[in-house]
Amino acid sequence: MFEGLFGDEDDAFSQSFAMGDALTEVNGKRFPAPSAPRRPCGLCGIQNQGSTCYLNSLLQTLLYTPEFRESLFQIGSDELGELSEKDNPQAKVRVIPIQLQRLFAQLLLLDQYTVSTTDLTDSFGWTNNEELQQHDVQELNRILFSAIDNSLVGTSGQHLISKLYHGSIVNQIICQQCGKISERQEDFLDLTLAVCGYKGLEDVLYSCYQEMELLSGSNQYRCEKCNKLVNAKKGARLRTLPPILTLSLLRFSYDFVKCERYKETGKFTFPLEVDMSPYCENTLPAESTEYELFSVVIHKGSGYGGHYHAFIRDVDTLGKWNSPEDEPIHIASDPSSGKIDYIELGKPDEVLSAILVQEGGPHCNLTIDKLCQNLIKHTGVTWNKRFKKHYGPIQKFLKKHDETFNFSPTTNSVSLKHTDKKSISLATVTMETSCEKKLQENEQLAAEETFDESRRDSKKSSKYKREPSPPPLDGHAWYDFNDSRVFPIKDKDIQNSTREKKVHICCFIEKIFKEAK
Repeated sequence: MFEGLFGDEDDAFSQSFAMGDALTEVNGKRFPAPSAPRRPCGLCGIQNQGSTCYLNSLLQTLLYTPEFRESLFQIGSDELGELSEKDNPQAKVRVIPIQLQRLFAQLLLLDQYTVSTTDLTDSFGWTNNEELQQHDVQELNRILFSAIDNSLVGTSGQHLISKLYHGSIVNQIICQQCGKISERQEDFLDLTLAVCGYKGLEDVLYSCYQEMELLSGSNQYRCEKCNKLVNAKKGARLRTLPPILTLSLLRFSYDFVKCERYKETGKFTFPLEVDMSPYCENTLPAESTEYELFSVVIHKGSGYGGHYHAFIRDVDTLGKWNSPEDEPIHIASDPSSGKIDYIELGKPDEVLSAILVQEGGPHCNLTIDKLCQNLIKHTGVTWNKRFKKHYGPIQKFLKKHDETFNFSPTTNSVSLKHTDKKSISLATVTMETSCEKKLQENEQLAAEETFDESRRDSKKSSKYKREPSPPPLDGHAWYDFNDSRVFPIKDKDIQNSTREKKVHICCFIEKIFKEAK
């Protein structure tokens, strides 16, 4: 099934060079530097080509939807064709599903920190303009489904999208005099829900699919059977529900007065489990209306730009969940300098030192606000979320570690002391040999840290000792997929996201369908 999915060495070289990866020289020949291995969680990230974070979030959601992934892999090359014949006008090669299979196989099998989507976006016909321009993830979701659906016509997977995501809505107008019901059915692949003026998912579902509008007065309805204007009730119901229920929250709107696009930033809560039976017609069986949340796509930014990432539940237990407190911090180095792909750090003083060096060298001076912004930029986590519980506020931490940092309360800025050779050498380590040397250096550094920790006062050690979070049940571990970074998160982070102002897409999986699988 996976034959030819990973391409040849020349393709790998050209792709690596195009992405700006570091090159290493062996016996006078230049080769792409070995990619960093996967993180301890065992899951792979996706490279951002410029502004493709919205695409990465959607692709990871599709990958960790077991029914979609397995159905896609069941379509063989005898139906899809071979990529080697894509330029042959007489051969029918379905490039998009083939590239999607290749990408999924790489994400599942390659021992790499991150994978590129260049081949997939090339199959879309994208140019650099599309890859550097951010689009709406809801629009992409429909375009991608349409492209997959069209490319699979005539194969065993031609009903893949409709089988998993298709549902229907029936709009009804009921005459108050004769009782005649006029109906109009609409199909959907995702339910679009307004968020403005609603507190949560239950409120908007009640308003759209349970509450009836009374047509009366000047807004009366003309009944064909009564042949006159009458009072009537107007509403909508869910007639059929798909196994995978996708809810798109309409946070982007257009202000016709100011003639500008804006983003709804009001809070909108949604549950981890939802029963859709109150919003359906009576014809649906009760056991097929219960759903569990398994993916949330989040947007941070304004109506004109921002960043997408996704919280996804590992339904199939493909990854290895570790307590977020035990996850090492990875800081990406500059590929053009020949340095290693990622520097793995565990202590906050090492993280802050490495950031200061990368931002401006050993003499760099940054304000606390700028330092915190760069911490999020390089690691994807905030000080308060990762370190505050165990080390206190960042200003207090910098003052305490005055042997490493020069902190100025008057200017609220920080710099490195020139005597701190350890942090500087750690942040500027280069790839002189293979990944074995990097592993040995990390093991030696860990041994030194263990020795230093043993010399500390026992009371302080117990105070700062991290208590690992209890592991979740199989199939209930959540991860944050943030482009190339993938790291485990706690259940409370998901619960907090239900109260966030940034959620754009919620994906629910039907309980009975999941248990059958």
